[in-house]
Amino acid sequence: MLGPVTDASGVVFSAPASPRRIVSLIPSVTETLFMLGLGDAVVGLTTF
Repeated sequence: MLGPVTDASGVVFSAPASPRRIVSLIPSVTETLFMLGLGDAVVGLTTF
């Protein structure tokens, strides 16, 4: 289970399980995900 996460606007989110798939909307984040070894979990990205 992913513990509670609060975003910049103060919204609290808690997931029942850890994420298995990732959609990256920022190229630098996509690069970071691959460097962290999470490339297999990336299922979508921008063409920016």
